[in-house]
Amino acid sequence: MNTMRALIVGIVFALAQGVLGASASLSADLVILTSSDTSSYQQAVDSVRRHLPGHMPVKEYNLEGRIDWANDIGATIRGVHPQLVIAIGLKATLVARAELPDTPILFCMVVHPEEYGLPAANMVGIVNKVAPAAQLQQIAALIPKAHSIGLLYDERKTGAFVAEAQRKARLLGMTLIAVPIAHQDAIVGALRTLLPKIDLLWVVQDSTVVTEDSLDSLLELSLREKVPIFTFSTSLVRRGALGALVIHPADVGRQAARVAEAMLAHRGPSAPVMLEFELPQLALNLNTAEFIGLATDQTTIRTATILIGGS
Repeated sequence: MNTMRALIVGIVFALAQGVLGASASLSADLVILTSSDTSSYQQAVDSVRRHLPGHMPVKEYNLEGRIDWANDIGATIRGVHPQLVIAIGLKATLVARAELPDTPILFCMVVHPEEYGLPAANMVGIVNKVAPAAQLQQIAALIPKAHSIGLLYDERKTGAFVAEAQRKARLLGMTLIAVPIAHQDAIVGALRTLLPKIDLLWVVQDSTVVTEDSLDSLLELSLREKVPIFTFSTSLVRRGALGALVIHPADVGRQAARVAEAMLAHRGPSAPVMLEFELPQLALNLNTAEFIGLATDQTTIRTATILIGGS
């Protein structure tokens, strides 16, 4: 069994058994490096601190969006000799990779890390999107009659995600009609062709498809045809999408704290690995459900953390 396999097995076992609580003997210094002062990053930082053992020494540094501070902050962190760095956000992760190649790094809240060559050899990452299987299972619970699912995507950005989604959809007895889009100008035409063929439009985290210019068209055309949208963002649900499995920064921080304890206990990675996000929350727009004539199951409503509209 190689070192990386031993690390992953150790993390999974420790998390499953709950053996990494406050009583764990961890004296290592831990550094939290944050990209900027945005609210979502700060919520993640606060959650990490809340869920780490109280006795663990933690130092915190903030790039304040200044990637040109990389050398100075890198030198400062190297001087602390941390046994683990938690990088929150893309800029923090890129600085940590460049400046701390010999320090174990746990990164989170990075969209499409593969576009930046992440994770590197000394890194563990928490995926910043909900796994396809979990999203499809939620779609099935929300609309049991939704057998034909439509999806627009850019092969360069979300091709691997869509390939996995195709496999999971077949296992669930669903048909996933995935239409590749090379540029934004093709979105409206592809959507008009797709909508008559599907029971639900699945809007995933793809920066070619999801832009401020395209969102109005996606929502307006789908609602006009009374085709519900399932997506990844609470703001899109507020704007008219039926539902979403969303990632809350506090839940990212909670998971990061648990993984950090596991990594420290097993002396950190020697090869890259990405971990699935564990705790997505369901956002549901009851006004949209009523508009499209969907009788939402009360059990599903009770599982929603974020409810919009309704009585």
